[in-house]
Amino acid sequence: MKKNLFMLFLICMLFVIAVIPVSAAGLTLEATNQDELISALNMTQVVDAINITQSFTVDKNCAITYGADKINYYSETVMTVENGVTLTLCGDGALGSVWATFEGNWDDPILPNGKCINNGTLILEAGGMLDLDFDTNNGYILVKNRGMLAACITNNGKIDVEDGGIFASGQGGEIYNNGTITIPDGARISSRFGSTLHNAPGGVLVLDGEFNCGCVGNELWFKNEGTVEGRGSVLLYEAAPDVMPADVDRMIERVMAELGQTTRFENWDDINIYVEREASTYEELAAIFGQDRTVAGEHVDGNMDTVVRLTGDITVTGEISTMGKVILSEQNCLIIADGGILEASLDSEGYLLVQEGGTLATTMNGVIHNKGTIEVSEGGKLVSHMGGRILNEIGIIELEGTYTEAFRTVVIGSALGSELIYITANVPENVCLVAARFDKGVLTDVKIINDPKMTDTVEMDGTGEEYKLFLLDLAECKPFCENWKNF
Repeated sequence: MKKNLFMLFLICMLFVIAVIPVSAAGLTLEATNQDELISALNMTQVVDAINITQSFTVDKNCAITYGADKINYYSETVMTVENGVTLTLCGDGALGSVWATFEGNWDDPILPNGKCINNGTLILEAGGMLDLDFDTNNGYILVKNRGMLAACITNNGKIDVEDGGIFASGQGGEIYNNGTITIPDGARISSRFGSTLHNAPGGVLVLDGEFNCGCVGNELWFKNEGTVEGRGSVLLYEAAPDVMPADVDRMIERVMAELGQTTRFENWDDINIYVEREASTYEELAAIFGQDRTVAGEHVDGNMDTVVRLTGDITVTGEISTMGKVILSEQNCLIIADGGILEASLDSEGYLLVQEGGTLATTMNGVIHNKGTIEVSEGGKLVSHMGGRILNEIGIIELEGTYTEAFRTVVIGSALGSELIYITANVPENVCLVAARFDKGVLTDVKIINDPKMTDTVEMDGTGEEYKLFLLDLAECKPFCENWKNF
């Protein structure tokens, strides 16, 4: 009886095992050219791996996608660029694992989980893209002008982004850097869509270009545990100001902490931290640069740490002079009318007209970077102040007015506690610098600096958070500049 029961049990177990589906191993495919890669991405069988074993050019979309006709076959596919292989992406060329093409329900048992791994070399030329989840780089990636790496990626190798190239995070993941990422002047890296740029221990970020750093609510999309080098800029922006506004000045302090900075305006070789804002009218633009505030104990004169992106066509009718920056996009125009003065750093891809009686000028050491069209009418002025530059690499400048390289006398400053840091330019002989400290409008200390240096620090006595500077002509016993410079 027991023997019969045991045999019955074995038969039942064999039956259960027989009806349980057992997944067969998927295909492992090899691609030596673009046609073979496209074919490997359009199978009607489960594909476990696609190994790219020879160098070639990709000018078509060769990313893993997850439409209803693909999800069952490519949900776990791993695409690998093998060591010694170079892929050049251009035109419409793309690699990646584009989970955004998934058409199913995120509670389904089969979800997009493909990966792309680079053990070789990837070159992204104009139009070339690594898209969304390009999982791991163990080799070398070069992003050239108008190329784009838009992905959540773990970098164990080296990524170089050239002038005009873009490296941006995907959605909801991380750029996790264990290796080296280099962003030169003219290039950009961005954390966006809730994704964080995480420079891990041992990671090196060389930043001489721009880092667009997102924040929302209390979340900052940047974490640094490695090394950050360079003299570039962090441009801090609110990702959802209407839904989850952030305390931007508090976020500046957090970026400073990640970079190991205690001041922003004392060490001029430091990475600069700016705030991005928008203006659609002249009144909005003038109001932004007309405000002072205090951040991390430092006075910020005229929001000089602010980059204003113009979102409408604007006519400047008064004077705006700022150490900040204005960005003019391709779809907008900026007019400087008679009597209008705009003195600022400027990135322009749009149309800018300086009318008769108007003036467009750089700040001291500032840059007007033109990739659009600047037209200076007869009677209009284009001015480059000391150390300023006008870069016109691919833009057009139509000059019927005047261009002047002006070496004017300038004094600017900032304060941290009782320490006053000043910078001067073109100060003639027999001119001294007068620095004053105020407490709620009451003068508490004055220092007179004869033969002021180009830059120096002065220890102020007294109390108060308001400081003022001006240059005094000793021969004439009168101010050399028109009025006090507040900061």
